[in-house]
Amino acid sequence: MRLIWVILLFSLWVPTFLWAQNASIESWLEQKLSSDSSNVQIEGLTGVLASDIHIDRIIFSDRAGQWAELTGATLSWSRAALLLGQLDITQLWADSITVSRLPQVDTPGLDRTAQPWTLPTLPKLPISVVIRSFGIEKFKWISTSGSTLNAYLAGNLHYDEAGLITDIKAQAKNGPLEKISLTARYSAETSQITTVASYSENADGAFSRALGFQNAGPISINFDGIGQF
Repeated sequence: MRLIWVILLFSLWVPTFLWAQNASIESWLEQKLSSDSSNVQIEGLTGVLASDIHIDRIIFSDRAGQWAELTGATLSWSRAALLLGQLDITQLWADSITVSRLPQVDTPGLDRTAQPWTLPTLPKLPISVVIRSFGIEKFKWISTSGSTLNAYLAGNLHYDEAGLITDIKAQAKNGPLEKISLTARYSAETSQITTVASYSENADGAFSRALGFQNAGPISINFDGIGQF
């Protein structure tokens, strides 16, 4: 009988403990991600003690209110890989991200004594980072005119002491089909960045419309570049 009570109490304590852990992590993340002029609200965080983490919704707000919302975020990673000095993320995914407007940003006054702006350097991490798959199933952008852009985004990333390699692909889902592909490589030893990008669209695509072309045919653009970071 005593064993039954122990099992019952344990079965009730574990969900309560996990819920408390998830709630405390939610509060900690919200505090770290928010500032005086912006607020991040996290809902439905589960799996913080497991290899699969899920967040139902993240709301981004500023002084004017909500400007973006993310739903269905999933993170799958290997805890065993940390013992080998690697953060191995199998999947980093979101069901949808909706951006209704650009956020309000506090801009400081002009400082004439400040040094010229330069590109930030990539941080040196004590471990390597591998994101085998990341993406957004549905990215929705609502412009100030009320028009919307629906797109799909996917890619992968590898970052270690030698540098960074990432592949990103995006595809518009409304109107004439538009596709964007980007591959970037950065060498920490030489500070050199190499990019290969391509863009293609069907007839009367977004690029043609932006240039004011009418009855335009399909367009394909390729770009290769090398420079110092």
